[in-house]
Amino acid sequence: MAPFAPGAADLLSILIGPQFVSAFPNELVSRIATALGLEGAVATRSELDDEGRYTGQLTGEFCYGAGKVIKIEKLAAERGYDLERCAAYSDCISDLPMMERVGNAVAVNPDRGLREVARERGWCIVEIGRRRH
Repeated sequence: MAPFAPGAADLLSILIGPQFVSAFPNELVSRIATALGLEGAVATRSELDDEGRYTGQLTGEFCYGAGKVIKIEKLAAERGYDLERCAAYSDCISDLPMMERVGNAVAVNPDRGLREVARERGWCIVEIGRRRH
């Protein structure tokens, strides 16, 4: 695993029970979550046949856009999390539904669309590993 950009490790250290939420396949995301010392991963799950081969289908929702909301709501129900007391960190406008669902949204190195929304809504914007011009 590559070293963190300056400030990234500090950001992770303040999280309690963090989950890595990503559209990428669970097989990859769960390994990243473990390497980062996170509690777990919420990701897209691929269907396997009886012999353990990929079928090309998904199990459950695609963990993207509104699909992330479905997945984090399910996790919150299972674990007793109050999403209004949770935070979401993202760099991309496609995560807006998830960020709107939690009580504290943080835009980290945001793309243009997310930066605009974050400014409009007064969300925290964090720049990590970027030089200011």
